[in-house]
Amino acid sequence: MKPDLYLGQRAVVIGYGITGRAVAQFLTRSGAAVQVYDDRASQVSSPEPNVTISTIDTGFQGAVENADLVLVSPGVPRSHPVFKFAQVPISELELAYRHTTVPIVAVTGTNGKTTVTTLTARMLDRAGMRVRAVGNIGTSIVSMLEEHLDYFVVEASSFQLATISSFRPKVAVWTNFSPDHLDWHQGIDHYLSSKARIFENQTIGDTAVVNAADAVVSAVSLPDGVE
Repeated sequence: MKPDLYLGQRAVVIGYGITGRAVAQFLTRSGAAVQVYDDRASQVSSPEPNVTISTIDTGFQGAVENADLVLVSPGVPRSHPVFKFAQVPISELELAYRHTTVPIVAVTGTNGKTTVTTLTARMLDRAGMRVRAVGNIGTSIVSMLEEHLDYFVVEASSFQLATISSFRPKVAVWTNFSPDHLDWHQGIDHYLSSKARIFENQTIGDTAVVNAADAVVSAVSLPDGVE
């Protein structure tokens, strides 16, 4: 990690759970000034050094609009005002991808993604690969960026995929699809399109694994050149 990677930049992080804390730590160590917003700010006893944490206040809109980076933790509802004021909010998934050269196997799906993520990581490990299972499975990706690895196996939720821009897994797996999290996505169409974004930036030489027995998943169009 370069200590001046984000030197002089302002970052806003929404949510200070496992993911938000890891993101804030990564950004402060990279030189950014970090403002965290969390409804439980008063309950946080020891935020990271150089991190300011508060609940939404009158300065929230200005902080978001003037930030160089706005990162949203998984599960922050789409009704949250950050989605109104931020031009391009991103997830930890997107942030981590921008700062790693380690090939990524990404797994999404309504059901079974944790199992597939775990088994894939174990198979790669048994094959002698240095691998970490990360993402929605419980370990933040940015906390693993300094490890010397052959692969990341990422459990990717629809919340995380909804706010990617360049995230491109070498292998993308979609296990199945059924209606879920519709309160967050505000409808099935957004949920479906968020899941499908796992393939969005793949290109020639990348691999997509789809469940041929799932009518929705198997009908998704893949980018040209993806196997």
